[in-house]
Amino acid sequence: MKQFFFCILVLLTGLFVSCKTSPPAEPVPSPGLSSVEEEGGAAAVPEIASAMARIVRKVQSRDVPVYYTLDEDAAIVVKSDLVDDEGENEELFEVIYDLKNAAPVEDFRYRIPFSVENKAGGLKEDHELDWNIEEGRSGLLLSFDDHFTGVWAENFERFNSHGARVTFFITGTWHEFCAEALRQGHDVQYHSLGHLNLTKVSRGVFFRETLAALDSFRNKGLHFNAFAYPFGLREDWMNDALYPYFEILRGYGVMFRLYPLEDLGRGYHASAAIDNIIYKDDEDFKAHVTLMLRTLKFVSGNQALPLTTHTISDGALWGIKPWRLDYLLESAADLRLRYYTYSDLVKSTH
Repeated sequence: MKQFFFCILVLLTGLFVSCKTSPPAEPVPSPGLSSVEEEGGAAAVPEIASAMARIVRKVQSRDVPVYYTLDEDAAIVVKSDLVDDEGENEELFEVIYDLKNAAPVEDFRYRIPFSVENKAGGLKEDHELDWNIEEGRSGLLLSFDDHFTGVWAENFERFNSHGARVTFFITGTWHEFCAEALRQGHDVQYHSLGHLNLTKVSRGVFFRETLAALDSFRNKGLHFNAFAYPFGLREDWMNDALYPYFEILRGYGVMFRLYPLEDLGRGYHASAAIDNIIYKDDEDFKAHVTLMLRTLKFVSGNQALPLTTHTISDGALWGIKPWRLDYLLESAADLRLRYYTYSDLVKSTH
């Protein structure tokens, strides 16, 4: 019996001592947690992720403004800049759309890769959005320059089969081609008398080149609204000299430019060249045309892309290969792009 009470006493004594044992001087951190997370860093991660999710949802719903810019190599970059202010701190996000690699899903529907980057936190994610191609006002302002009336006439059926309406900037004096082009639903505007470099001639020659032959067209009932500078070359004073006679003045260059439709009915603009001399490689041509047209359609439904070439030929430097022209027109149809002529633009402003 004494032995039994002795054992009970020993057990109670051990229990009392264990309860009085001092705790460790510092708490032992939980496995897998860093000191940064313990001090509040962990709370920021869910907040950034939540903001990212909100931005992604907005992009996928197309509920964000979209614009394009050109990088150092003049390549097209389509972007959105967004500020998320629903959290504790405002966060700036940048969205980059990869229109070049947009994948067709079915007719008039694409899947577009895009990336979203938190510019402050450095977090970046890749996602996709569905793009449904709908009817809209965005369109092409396609023109052909110079004196290739015979070749152009041979391609009326090509234009008509694609539903394309184009503008011919003609040189010289009245030609029966003008009447036929108008009957076919196209437009005819002026490109000078002899296609001289107007920056290298006297003012007297300048006015002869730009205005002297206008009566030969007016007498046939054709009144011009637009003038295209030969070679796209001009001096500042020339615009003021020609505005009393033409409502639109057109230049020529290699840069991609979109213009609001309401701005194209009056004043000066530059048209991007799609000649064979600009795109010597066929795949390069396809890639550039694809990106230009997708950008036009994706960025806004209220803008136009001016494009210019000359003859239609496999071998001409200043012209476009027939299959390239078909590719352009077919791509425009796939994107439900409209066609505008220069007369359309002037009428829309009156």
